[in-house]
Amino acid sequence: MRKQNQLILTLVLGLLLSCSRPTNIPSTATPPAILEYQLAYVAGVGEGLDTKYVVRVLSVPLKLPLEELPSPKDFHLPVEYFSPNIRGWSPAGEPLLITAQSSPGGDVFLINTLSGSMQQITNDRQTYACGWSPTEKNVVMILETDTWHRSLWDIKQQNFSPLPDRGFFCTPRNWMLYLQDGDLFEWSPETQQAKQLTFSPDTEEVGGELSPNGKWRWLSVQRTEDAIKIAGLDNPYAYSHLGLLDTATLQVTMLTDTAQGYRYVNGTTWSNDSQSIVFSAALTNTEGIQILQVDMATRVIHPLITHAHYPIAAPEGDLIAYVSDDPRGLGLFDLRTGQQQVIPDQRISQFTQPIWATTPLPTP
Repeated sequence: MRKQNQLILTLVLGLLLSCSRPTNIPSTATPPAILEYQLAYVAGVGEGLDTKYVVRVLSVPLKLPLEELPSPKDFHLPVEYFSPNIRGWSPAGEPLLITAQSSPGGDVFLINTLSGSMQQITNDRQTYACGWSPTEKNVVMILETDTWHRSLWDIKQQNFSPLPDRGFFCTPRNWMLYLQDGDLFEWSPETQQAKQLTFSPDTEEVGGELSPNGKWRWLSVQRTEDAIKIAGLDNPYAYSHLGLLDTATLQVTMLTDTAQGYRYVNGTTWSNDSQSIVFSAALTNTEGIQILQVDMATRVIHPLITHAHYPIAAPEGDLIAYVSDDPRGLGLFDLRTGQQQVIPDQRISQFTQPIWATTPLPTP
């Protein structure tokens, strides 16, 4: 009986111990899906005099390295339009706004990249699109007739309404900014009022993209004295200094002094955490263009990617896209990890600004 009781006790203890041990049960939780965004740029097809330019669209996951290279989808404009210029996706995600060059001028198209449909808005060979309003309702047009006239086109009502005759910047992200006597102003279509942003008579400020946290606007500042000093160059006003405009105080802080400036500043973009500015430029008139980064904590500018230009941050995360000259193609760079990958494309235009869609693709 004693042996039988010991055996029962041993079995019970073994059962209790087995129940208390953690078991390696496989997790049934699925990892979060990696978001994909459409990314558009201009590329050439054909050879020599037969070369035509198309809008090329890729679906790009926001994580490097890419497991497989995305397949491009090309959108061809009518044959008489030889050079498309991408002006941005609607804030709602679709459609994509295109200005297409013809002879003698341009016209405006909308492309739904998911359905493949295309709508021609104008047919007068003298219209250029700037970009979408933040509410998606309107798109601003520049109508080039005898003088520059500007209008808002209502995507729902399919009609135009005039804007005041001001020198608005025709850029996808800053189309309500304009210069007057060298200073920067912001126009509000809602209030029909303008707000002066800079107050410096000896400089001319352009740019002005707002940081995601709303605290800063970057400025590309051209000083009159610098333009006079380098007047022998092909375009002295292409020599710029970089500054930051505090949106609360309207004070400008310079990032470069009078002894250092940059040539051909373009493609300036904020990181999504507002901790850095990424732009492409050259230090001299003969130096190759590279991508640089401004650390907002230290205000130090350092090189990021050589033989590259036109960077643009993805709508979320740490990825930027850019045009890579060596190797030739569409580049991707992770600002957090430093990972870099180039999607080869020998026909990518040197003058294209890649444009991310504003919303991710639907997940399966």
